[in-house]
Amino acid sequence: MSTVITDLQIRNFLRTAKTNDKFSVGCHGLHIKVSAAGTPYWHIKYRRPVDGKESTYSLDEPYPFISLADAKEEARRVRKLLKSGIDPVVERRLARASRVAENQVTFEQAGREWLAKSKVEWSEVHFTKSKRALERDVFPDLGKLPISAITAAMIAHTIEKVCKRGAVETGKRVLQHVTGIFRFADGKDYCKHNPALSVPEVLPKAKQKSRMSALLDWRELGEVMRAAKQARVSPAVYHAHLLLALTGTRISNVVGAFWSQFHLDLEQPEWVIPRNLLKKKDARLPDLVIPLPPELTRVLKAWRQVTGGEGFAFPSPSKDKESVSREALEKFYRETLELRGKHTPHGWRSSMTTLAKDTGMDKDAIKIATDHAHASDTEMRYDRGWRWPQRIELFAWWEKKLLEEEAGNVIPLPRPQRSVTK
Repeated sequence: MSTVITDLQIRNFLRTAKTNDKFSVGCHGLHIKVSAAGTPYWHIKYRRPVDGKESTYSLDEPYPFISLADAKEEARRVRKLLKSGIDPVVERRLARASRVAENQVTFEQAGREWLAKSKVEWSEVHFTKSKRALERDVFPDLGKLPISAITAAMIAHTIEKVCKRGAVETGKRVLQHVTGIFRFADGKDYCKHNPALSVPEVLPKAKQKSRMSALLDWRELGEVMRAAKQARVSPAVYHAHLLLALTGTRISNVVGAFWSQFHLDLEQPEWVIPRNLLKKKDARLPDLVIPLPPELTRVLKAWRQVTGGEGFAFPSPSKDKESVSREALEKFYRETLELRGKHTPHGWRSSMTTLAKDTGMDKDAIKIATDHAHASDTEMRYDRGWRWPQRIELFAWWEKKLLEEEAGNVIPLPRPQRSVTK
């Protein structure tokens, strides 16, 4: 049976206590400690929700201005915060900053100024994604606080929440935006330093970047196509998946695709991705033109009628004037299709490249189709390397094989199962 601590016991302890002497109350880490000035302050020992490291939460007033009963009540409140995954020290700093927010430039105000300035320098897709990330992950926590009162710990707390949902790379990109906002605010004299610069040191280290998993077995690829067709998912995500699978294009170009990029009524339908939206933005290179195979063209025409054929090709079902997110497509593969560690959206590029080479398809056509051509300046100047007929053949072959496997009509010859990463 635990002993009930009384005020009399605390007073008796303090009669003989010296600097740094402690007296535990036995209530959720609550103890009283004598400061260097001889003043007894309440402290609560706890473990931080993010990393489990031991830390201390100190009450603002000394004993007996904060009574034993009040200190116990505060310890219970801290315990509730910890159960909810909230660090009490960070929570208090945020609360204090919010109380002095009046008549000062807030983080959201500075952030939106920074976005407006950056919009003229960025592509529309990059601007939309960056704005969405700040509104989703940062403004709810820090937006109403005066930017001059925000500390590194507050920023770390916000970014850690992003990382804890498994989105470490997203957290890193969001932190880059936050750092940019503070750099802009410093130049505008909204704040005197950039607290975001030290945040990477306290964030969880990203796992060493591994190559993205991809399936190379035809039967397994057919199973992915069937599972996606039968899955309960928004039509926009499904159609984005279909374009991704049948063209082997980068996921960023798929989710950010506009209907204006598709020319579905040509004799040979095309998807034209502007060079400034591609990974390699060298102005000497032409736009990437993808010849669309027959069945994909038919599906896209029907989907164009559903969406109205304007704006994003794959509009978000929940957010007006936005596209489906990269995260939604990755989650579809990872969780709905249960492909974690087996096959990623990016994996279609590896699957198509490897299987096409194994089949003997034109290697230059494969490089151009995946935007890996023109490795040297000489090639960029003198060889546009269109290989248009070979590229049409490549995408028609890839669609035919995948759809046959999806329907289960082809039994491939036995071949060693292997995995590739890219």
